[in-house]
Amino acid sequence: MQGNSQRHWLPVAVLVRPIAVIGYPHSAEPGVLDFLNHLGFAYRWSNRVIPLGQAVAEKEIKKRQLNLVQEAEVTRALGARDSDQQQAAQSGRS
Repeated sequence: MQGNSQRHWLPVAVLVRPIAVIGYPHSAEPGVLDFLNHLGFAYRWSNRVIPLGQAVAEKEIKKRQLNLVQEAEVTRALGARDSDQQQAAQSGRS
């Protein structure tokens, strides 16, 4: 072995700020995170998937389905309220 293969490490202060994205959007476009390339510092991207057992997965799916149904009901109720308010405003002008 030629030369000194031993590496010398210098103490360097490194600030690491992790960011976690939990959940996925309902839809996305290619390049949605391209802005990260213009932030002026290096970053590393990694993905992690946590597999669930069948019972836990079914429970999680049912919970999310219930949330979607509740959100849809609220959206319908708000839409109906807004429609009623618009009709009332229009009939008040007539």
